[in-house]
Amino acid sequence: MTIKAVIVDDEKHCTQGLVLQLKEVCPQVEVIATFNSSVQALDFVRQNSFDLLFLDVEMPQLNGFDFLKQLESHNFDVVFTTAYDQFAIKAFKFSAFDYLLKPIDDDELKAVIAKWEKTKKTPASPQAAMRFEVLLEQLNNQIGKKLVLPTAEGMELIDVDTIVCIDSDSNYSRLFFSDGESLLVSRTLKDFEDLLDTKGFMRIHHSHIVNIKKMRKYLKADGGYVVMSNGRKVSISRARKDQVLEVISQISL
Repeated sequence: MTIKAVIVDDEKHCTQGLVLQLKEVCPQVEVIATFNSSVQALDFVRQNSFDLLFLDVEMPQLNGFDFLKQLESHNFDVVFTTAYDQFAIKAFKFSAFDYLLKPIDDDELKAVIAKWEKTKKTPASPQAAMRFEVLLEQLNNQIGKKLVLPTAEGMELIDVDTIVCIDSDSNYSRLFFSDGESLLVSRTLKDFEDLLDTKGFMRIHHSHIVNIKKMRKYLKADGGYVVMSNGRKVSISRARKDQVLEVISQISL
C-alpha cells in the first residue's frame, strides 16, 4: 500500500532531508508535495487528498498549530516534527498525536509509519477534531481536563477528573473511574505518571497511581493502603509511604 504524504517545514534542508529519509527507510511512502511556507501549503492541503501530513511546529507567519486551526476539517493524519520541547511533547501525548523530534531518527520514523499502517486498516478517525481540541487545550496552558487514550477499538476521550486510580497491567494500564467502569489502554504506568504529574495524581506503588482528590481513607493494615472513592483498596509501597503520608497530612480525607 502506497502512503501519500505532504511535508510542511519552513527549513528547506529539513524538507529535503525528510524526503530522502522516507525514500531510504520507508519506501512505501510517496511524498506528493513539500512546502517551505505554511501559508502557501494551505490551499494545496485543502484541495488534495493524501494520507499523512508531516507538519513542523515552529514556523513563521503560521505555525503548525495555527495551520491546523485554519482547516475546517481534514481527513489526513498529522505527524508533528519539532525540536525538543517538553511542553509541546506532553501536549502531543495528551491528545494522542504522533510526533518526531529533530533531527529525525530512522527507527522512530519507521515506527511512526508502522503504527500508521497498523491503525489505518479502518477508515480515517472522526475523532481528529476532538484530539486537536485537546491538544490546543494543553498548549494554551488550560487546566487540561481531557485526555485522549488509544484503546483496542480506537480512541477514547477521557475526563481526567473522573479517573480514580490506575493499575499497571504489563505494558498496558487499567483505569478505574468514578462510575465504577474501567478501561484498558495501551500505555504504561510510567506514561501516565509523566502525563498526570501536575494534575493531582500520585504514584504510590510501582503498580498503582491514584487521584489524590479521590482518596477517602488511609489504613495502616497490611503495610498501609488507601481506600478510594469507588471503594477500591490501593496498596502503598514501603519506599513511597513517607511521601504518601506527607501528602495525606496536607489534605482532609
